Amino acid sequence: MGARTGLDLVTYLADSVGTPVYDNPVGVIKDESIGLSKSLADVTDRRSDGWRLQKPTLKEGTVTITMTYDPDDADYQEFQEAFFNDTQVVLFLADGDATETGTWYGLLAAFEISNFGKERQMEDGVVIDVELVLNLETSSNLAPRWHSVTVA
Repeated sequence: MGARTGLDLVTYLADSVGTPVYDNPVGVIKDESIGLSKSLADVTDRRSDGWRLQKPTLKEGTVTITMTYDPDDADYQEFQEAFFNDTQVVLFLADGDATETGTWYGLLAAFEISNFGKERQMEDGVVIDVELVLNLETSSNLAPRWHSVTVA
C-alpha cells in the first residue's frame, strides 16, 4: 500500500455495522481525527517498589470531523438530523477507497453526535465541527469493530 495521505482515506456512511455497504462516501468531510484509547485500572501493590502500575481495560473512542457547511448535501443533512433527533450514524472510516482493488481497514461503528458546532470565520469557508462518540448500534446491538474489506 505504501505511504498514504489524508486525501487517500475515505469515510462511508453505512446502513449497518453488521452488513456495511460501501456506496456512500461522505464528500463534505474536510478533516477528521480518530482517537482510540483504553481506560486504565490502577493495579499498584506493595511489590511495585514505588511505581504506579496500570492495566489497560475498556476501549474508548471519539471521532472529530470538520465538514463543509452545505445544508443542501444529503450527507450533511444526515449528520445534522442525527444530532438534532438523537439518532445514530454508522460510519466506516477506511484507509482507502473500498471500491478499488486492495484490502482496506478501518473503524466500523455506530456513533452518536455529541457536538455539531459551526465555525463562522470571516476569511474561511464555513465549516461544521462534529464530535462523534462510539455506541452500540441501536438496531442490532453490535459493538464497534476494526473492519477489513478486500476487493479483488
